[in-house]
Amino acid sequence: SIDPRETPLRITETPYWLGKHRDIGAAVWRQPQVGTRANCAACHQGAERGVFGAARLPRA
Repeated sequence: SIDPRETPLRITETPYWLGKHRDIGAAVWRQPQVGTRANCAACHQGAERGVFGAARLPRA
């Protein structure tokens, strides 16, 4: 759990997010279709509906 006084400003800074995405190489993040780590829909087809279970990584 995250201390309310230490809440990150970005989901990409939370321990959970970092743990789930730790094995994704830098080349994937640099793909034009990804753009930034905040672009969940680049890999998670259900992101617009709040569904983040399955991911399909763009080829690096």
